[in-house]
Order: sequence, then C-alpha cells, then structure tokens
Amino acid sequence: MGKTNFPAIVNGQRSYVHSNETLYVPSLSYNLLSVAKLTNLGFTIQFNGQSADIVNPFKDTKLKADRVSDLYLLCSEEKKDNTASTASTSMDTPSSGYFLKWHVRLGHLNKIDMMNAIKNCSFEGLKCSNLKCSNIDISNFDCEICIKGKPTKSPFTNVHSRSNVKLQILHLCGPVKVRSIGNARYFITFTDDKTCWTEVRFLKDKSEACEKFKEVKNLLERQSGCKVKFLQTDRGGEYIGEKFDDYLKDLGIQRRLTVKNTHEQNGIAERKNRTPLDIARCSLIQSKLPLSFLAEEIANANYTKNRLPSKSLQGKSPYELWHGRVPNIDYFKTFGCEAFIWNNKKIEKTLSPEL
Repeated sequence: MGKTNFPAIVNGQRSYVHSNETLYVPSLSYNLLSVAKLTNLGFTIQFNGQSADIVNPFKDTKLKADRVSDLYLLCSEEKKDNTASTASTSMDTPSSGYFLKWHVRLGHLNKIDMMNAIKNCSFEGLKCSNLKCSNIDISNFDCEICIKGKPTKSPFTNVHSRSNVKLQILHLCGPVKVRSIGNARYFITFTDDKTCWTEVRFLKDKSEACEKFKEVKNLLERQSGCKVKFLQTDRGGEYIGEKFDDYLKDLGIQRRLTVKNTHEQNGIAERKNRTPLDIARCSLIQSKLPLSFLAEEIANANYTKNRLPSKSLQGKSPYELWHGRVPNIDYFKTFGCEAFIWNNKKIEKTLSPEL
C-alpha cells in the first residue's frame, strides 16, 4: 500500500491524479480503479453508454473514461481529430491483454516476431480474432522480464550458407553447465542445418556426449528418412576421441571442426543454445522458481522455440519445415503456472475433492 500519481484527462486537459491508497500487485497485468472504493469516498460515476464521467465530491473535478469492449478505460490523452482517447497505457486493451498472455506463453517472444506470427497465422490454436493487430500499439510495449532475462551484444556477421537437404549438416553444441532436479549437470543441442529443428539432451557427465549423439541421430533419421552426412562441432574433448571418431568413420559421417575459441563459426548451434537459455531465464524470473528447475525450463524452451517462426526461415518455424505443417499451440500454458492433478481413482466419499 502506498501513494502514486497516474496520468488522466482532468476537466478536459491532461494532468496527473494523486492517490493516497494504492495497492501494489506485481503480478497484475492492468491498473484497476475500484468503482466501489470511489463511491465510498464520495465520488459520483456517470455511465453514458460509450463513456463514463468520474466526479469528485466537490463537483469541481471530472475524469473521463472511454468504453472499450466491456471495460471502461481511464483516458490519459486528449482527443485529436475526433478520434477516441487512448487508454491509460498503449497496452491496456482486451486485445493487448491477450497479446501479453501469449507473449509470455511463447517464451517471451519479441514483439515484432509476435506481430508477424499473428498476421501470418503461423500457428494453429492462437485465436487471431482476439488479437486485432491494428488496435494494438506495441511501440511502448516493454517487458521488464525480457529486459532482465535477455542481455544482448552486437551480432557476429553470418557467412553461413544453409543446407538444402535435411540432416546434411547436424550442428552439435555444448555441453553447457546446468542444474537439474534430475541430477543432470550439462546439456547439449543438436540442430539440423536446413530446418533449424533442435533436439536437446541432458548429461550427468560429459562422457555421455557420444551416446546422446547416437540416440538423436537414430531418432532424426527415422523421422526424416534422411541420413546425417556432416557433424559440425567445436574442438571440445568430449567430441574428439578415438571412440567418437571410429563411430563416425564407420557410418561415413564427416566431421567438421570449428576454430578453437571461435564460437561464431558454429553459429547456428550457438544461437540455438542462447535462445533456450534466454527463454529459460525469463520464465524462471517470472515464475520465481529456483535454479534447480533450469534444465526443465530449457527443455520447455527448446520445445517452444521449435514452434516459433524465424526470419532466417522466411517466417516459418522449424516445426513447419521439419513436419510439413504449422504447429498447434492451443495447449500451451505459462511455464511455472499453478496446475492441478486430476485424480481419476474411484473415491468412496462422495464429497471428497476430485483434484
């Protein structure tokens, strides 16, 4: 509970209103003004169909609110050219609330890619009718979680030409240290060069890298009907060994090694590792879960990223290029949200809870 000032149209002019008793709720998506609280303080509220007037007890101050769908939004800008006043923030509309919900569900996907995905109908299950892009102003949309969880640096110029056949080149990146409730200590990613479809695997020891490669290779070859021809890795010791080399030679898979300490040469795999980590950081910050859940969130982040459209793939997702159809995301939920387990066992007591 504290004091605050918020912008509003007061007596026809833009000003600031002071509130002595404001309840701060960090998880709340919108700023709410209680009608009951206002009337208890002596304010009068007049609803006029498409607008509402809030008048103070002395009858000398009037606030304006415009109706948007089934809500009345406090105006913070004066009307211009007979157009409706804007809401208290550029994102305080029902459509933008739906936008924000899916921004979080899709691993804090950046706002430009979100808008492009909506316009291009890149997903099944996303109700684009609830997202009227023309009514959403994303210019002032800043996600605090994204700022905290996605530090960036200047990009490395990419000189890589993409393969035109699935599994012609398979990029392997890692191991990267990670904490897990399942006692995993590292994770590695395997990325198809053509589609950017990525598999992530967790390791208790770096020596497991070869076995994880065999597992992923068999899975991807069975799914695609193609064979791995090149394996591109860095010069990590877990990838350079007699056992791993002999296995690749027996299968006719050629190894491509990047220059030591030049991660940019293995750019696709490096970026694919960074993206799940970015999504994982954002989700853990938002959910307030401990770092011991990082591996679980990386698995979730990779699952999400495989279904997100990418500029490098001409607006398509790895899922669409790998499976030949757009992904259905209707079942997506926010990582770390509250959930209940359905108890389907017969319960003798009729009134016992079923959840």
